[in-house]
Formats: sequence, structure tokens, C-alpha cells
Amino acid sequence: MRVNGDRLHDVANGLRTVHTDFSDAEKLSKDWGGTVGDRGLADTLDDFSGNWDDTRDNMLEGIKAMAEAATGMADTWEDLENQLTDALTDGS
Repeated sequence: MRVNGDRLHDVANGLRTVHTDFSDAEKLSKDWGGTVGDRGLADTLDDFSGNWDDTRDNMLEGIKAMAEAATGMADTWEDLENQLTDALTDGS
């Protein structure tokens, strides 16, 4: 069995970055609203951002759970690998 604990940590860190960026989506869309140059487009952007808060919150929960799971898997694998290594080296 091959498991790359470092890669699992990378995945967890990437998911945390996605979570942070995604949670800032409403703020960003409000910030962009002032720069699009058209009041109607800015209002549409603001409406879109506000209308999907519940969906975004559910997605954020899922992303957070996946990041925590990836971290837990990496930590568990590393602990197991260390225990197996110790058992093999202590017995020789």
C-alpha cells in the first residue's frame, strides 16, 4: 500500500485555501461591483452574490470537512508508518 502523507497535507492545505477564497466571494463581488463601470452590472453581481449565501455556506462546510479529513488521513498514515518503522527497526 502506498500513501503519500505529504501529498495529503498538500491537498488539505489547498482545500483550506479554496475555503478561504470561497468564503471571501461575497466580499470580492461587492468590491468588484465598484470597478465594473456599470451600475446595472454591479447590482446584478451584488444580487447574485447575496442570493446564493446558503449554497455557499453548505459548500464551505463540505470543503472544510474534506480538508479536515485529508489532514486526519495524512496524520494517521504518518503515525502508522512511524509505528511500523519503529517495530521493524527495534526487532532487528
